Amino acid sequence: MATGAAAGRIVPREAWVQIDRLIYYILFPALMFQATATSSPTLHDLITLGGGVAAILTLGFALGWALRPLGV
Repeated sequence: MATGAAAGRIVPREAWVQIDRLIYYILFPALMFQATATSSPTLHDLITLGGGVAAILTLGFALGWALRPLGV
């Protein structure tokens, strides 16, 4: 009889790698598409999201421009 942590394992470790790939590449994008396709955002939601995206992009460009002299 085997002892240790692997003794009670039903699914082998190698199978979990394949299951993880299935979830990441197939099931998660399908879930995101389904959630996006069935939602109906309001104008307020779109303005808030657009403002957040614009703020993040502006911050990224500003940091990139500020760090340019350092060669980063």
